[in-house]
Amino acid sequence: MVRTYIVNTDISLEVCNLVPATNYMVDIKIKPLGGTYYSNTADTDFETCHTAPSLAPHMEASGYSRGYCAYGYRPVVVYWEKINQKYHNGPLLEYNVFMDDAEAGTRGPQEVSSSLSIPCEGQHSVSVRGCNQQGCSPKASILIPSYREKVDLQKVVMEQSSGDVHLTWFGTENEAITAVDIAWCKMRPAGFKCKDGIHILRSENANSIVLHQETIGQDIDDYLFGVAAINNRNISSGVTWQDECRYIKNAVPPAVQHVSLLPSFPNNSLTISWAPINCESGTNNAYINQYQIIYCQQPKENTCDKVFMVRISAWGITQYTLRDLMPDVEYGVMVRALSLTKEGPQSKMITGRPNNNGGFTVDLFCTELSLEANDTWNDISAGGDAGGEAGSEAGGEAGEAGGEAADEAGGEAADEAGGEAGGGNGGEAGGGFTVDLFCTELSIEANDTWNDISAEGDDGGEAGSEAGGEAGEAGGEAADEAGGEAGGKAGGMSSGEAGRQAGGEAADEAGSEAADEAGGEAGGENGGEAGGKAGDEAGGKAGGEAADEAGG
Repeated sequence: MVRTYIVNTDISLEVCNLVPATNYMVDIKIKPLGGTYYSNTADTDFETCHTAPSLAPHMEASGYSRGYCAYGYRPVVVYWEKINQKYHNGPLLEYNVFMDDAEAGTRGPQEVSSSLSIPCEGQHSVSVRGCNQQGCSPKASILIPSYREKVDLQKVVMEQSSGDVHLTWFGTENEAITAVDIAWCKMRPAGFKCKDGIHILRSENANSIVLHQETIGQDIDDYLFGVAAINNRNISSGVTWQDECRYIKNAVPPAVQHVSLLPSFPNNSLTISWAPINCESGTNNAYINQYQIIYCQQPKENTCDKVFMVRISAWGITQYTLRDLMPDVEYGVMVRALSLTKEGPQSKMITGRPNNNGGFTVDLFCTELSLEANDTWNDISAGGDAGGEAGSEAGGEAGEAGGEAADEAGGEAADEAGGEAGGGNGGEAGGGFTVDLFCTELSIEANDTWNDISAEGDDGGEAGSEAGGEAGEAGGEAADEAGGEAGGKAGGMSSGEAGRQAGGEAADEAGSEAADEAGGEAGGENGGEAGGKAGDEAGGKAGGEAADEAGG
């Protein structure tokens, strides 16, 4: 810009409002008073004095992105626009970053972002200023909200079509959102990061938008796009940047590959798995939003008369379990991928039957454990917890019955003893596990089958009677020491013998009946063993305590 001044002086001229740290060229020529022509031009140049930058960097309320909290802190990246060179007032040396007025870092004069570690709790102010040799600019600030107040915008997808950008985002469906900020920046040649400051466009609340080429102004391949959501308290979520993969709008998803089908726990279920469709550079990638499971009963020549369909999210999921299927029925299953607008082809049909034959089912605490007749504990180690609970219930019912019988012989203490020991936990994976049943341990070896275990059930009553008798005798001896030899012998003989006989016999019978109901014939014999032993121990303990009282 050229400025011309005509002055009636031959000494000096003062010019104001020049830009600091700027070179100026001055041309001077004179004309005599009353003369017609100007003299030749004399020129000179000079640079104005340097001062501190006179303008702060520009920051937007949505000008940050954040990660997840861990150990009380979360990673946050803040963004700013560089100070216009006109306001540098001298060579810019650096940008200073502050968190809650404490200096948090220094960035170079060409940088537009800074990574910080910020406490999860509470709101925190982040400020930025630019500095040269003469000083620093005013600060620009934004507020980073507490992680409890943030809007959890989960995912942003960018699709291209004919120079336009289609943005779709997820995670705001249940939030009180009043607006969204669309962000974009020029990318670095190497790396998925901003090279220049971010641009912000405020838009009404929605879950998608189309940006036209003229809005962006340059080739969209060089730009990175993101979205920030604004809630009804005017708090921004910060920018969630797009997936690194660039997708093509209306591209048809490819066929799903490597589909497999296996019987699954629980009963009457089939699990389908498949290979994920990944983004490949240099191809027309379709964004995979969902997978669709298509299945039917008894397909004929790989065709279905009546189909059932299930849609599931494609976010890292490549497996699904079909439940509550019909027993002894063959099913045909296919999978296909769905974009936001298109359906991919169905995969080749595969067939399978649910795994539900040759065993029995124990219902326990809303959990089903299905066991085959020849399954070993190694075969069903994944279901060990449920197996332990099932055995615990079977033996527990038996133990309660035995406890009631022993209660009559030994007094109220037997019932408490039986109750305290109930509810044992079962299910250690690997080489067998142990189930605690009313003061009793049921040990099952890794390679035992249900047929093997059922063959051992006949010994349950005998073992229980012996255990109850030993417990009664121990109670009598304890009473002997506490209350005197005569009273101890009398109490031990009478109460111990009664507890042993009543607890052992009743617990044998009741334990077998209760376990038969829970597990079938094989499990019943096993449950009888556990229940009888448990009840007899309870009875023996009760007898001992009664003996103590008698001896005392």
